[in-house]
Amino acid sequence: MKNFCFIVSHFYSGSSELIEILNQNSRCEFKSGIDDNVYDHPDVLNPIINQKNKIFGDQVLKNYNLPCKRFYDFSKFIYVIRSPRGTFADFFEMQKKDANQNIEKFSDYYRFRLRRICEMAKKTKSGLILNWEDLKSKKAFPLVEEYLEIKLNYNYNNNFNSKPTSFENETLIRQANKSYEKYHYFLKNLNQRVLNG
Repeated sequence: MKNFCFIVSHFYSGSSELIEILNQNSRCEFKSGIDDNVYDHPDVLNPIINQKNKIFGDQVLKNYNLPCKRFYDFSKFIYVIRSPRGTFADFFEMQKKDANQNIEKFSDYYRFRLRRICEMAKKTKSGLILNWEDLKSKKAFPLVEEYLEIKLNYNYNNNFNSKPTSFENETLIRQANKSYEKYHYFLKNLNQRVLNG
């Protein structure tokens, strides 16, 4: 089932924008994670994968979405992460009304999610690891094209511009940044080993 690819990420990472670009290709059919699907057995893919020339996928944003380790052996994986400053700014901007009330809960989610992404990446036989800066600079897209063996139209897309925000909780940013730096360092080294074979 190499024509199924999980986009493993966290909220406000750029993975949703990546999926929009992927779905511009008629061979791609990626879900955006809204359905909150749980992949607890490989058989759940049977009704999804019905055309050999298509690439199917789903966005995984929560730890419980992918509990079955058997997927690591035969699926493709693209991991997308983003530093906390931009992530929290977008969360704050999108949540507006309840952002101050929920920001600490979101910070916990972000840090635990980074850890889980690293755990998954370590177990995956092959995968591609990207961050927001890779997507914004378009450096990521040739790698995605090669990994999925498709062509993408990404030159028109300007969705990776950071938006101004009034979020200024430096304590939370510093706390989350410690996790990001640690896990990002691990993922960069892991990615280099994968790219070098």
